[in-house]
Amino acid sequence: MRLTVDHVTRYTYDHPVRSVVQSHRLTPASHSGQKVIDWEVTVSGGRKGARHRDGAGDQIQAWTIAGPVSEVVVHVSGTVETEDLAGVLRGHRETVPPDCYLCDTLPTRPDVALMALADTAAAPDALALAHALSAAVSDAIAYRPGVTHAHTTAAEALALGEGVCQDHAHALIACARRRGIPARYVSGYLSVPKRARRTRPPMPGPSCTFPALAGSASTPPTAVARMRATSASVRALTPRTRPRSAASRAAAGVKRWM
Repeated sequence: MRLTVDHVTRYTYDHPVRSVVQSHRLTPASHSGQKVIDWEVTVSGGRKGARHRDGAGDQIQAWTIAGPVSEVVVHVSGTVETEDLAGVLRGHRETVPPDCYLCDTLPTRPDVALMALADTAAAPDALALAHALSAAVSDAIAYRPGVTHAHTTAAEALALGEGVCQDHAHALIACARRRGIPARYVSGYLSVPKRARRTRPPMPGPSCTFPALAGSASTPPTAVARMRATSASVRALTPRTRPRSAASRAAAGVKRWM
């Protein structure tokens, strides 16, 4: 499937600042299931600095904006071809050992309830276990926007029994690590078909978070999204046909692996 992404993030300041320095992880990686056709990032008034690839395979681009600065507009646009590999990531350039993703972090540190949830899943292999853990998290945490915030932990979301995709991702990562499966946090884009919008809770936008589990598939426990910018769109394109309107948008995800 060929996808186009058009994503704008705006930073505004109450008072002008002398300068701004940013490091962007905004370029998707090419791998067996994803090929970048074209991609461009622009920053209003910005000057490009150094660029490098980190151990997780992400391209890091530095930007500086000379002041005084009252607003910064970051515009991301591009085209990507994806192939459905059932969530399995192959051919991604990465140097971080998977065992690094067994370490707990503050958002994913398990409490007694999370450990009990993880221990309920039974499966014959790692892939089946990943799906079982995903189903357990989905059943335990209902999708409800507005009840959690950016700093809500997996344990807190489980206690509430509600949350958004960030909370599902944190909880699944915590459960996977509990069961010895390295797991990490991934961000990307998700576009929901028009017909699905009528049956799902309202979503603020198409930026989505996913858990990625080593040795298994990166399957989100819920197919909903959280917006982290002011405006964005994701469109599915056939190789020869471009949609005429927003009604032509289709379900699709462009993942940037972190």
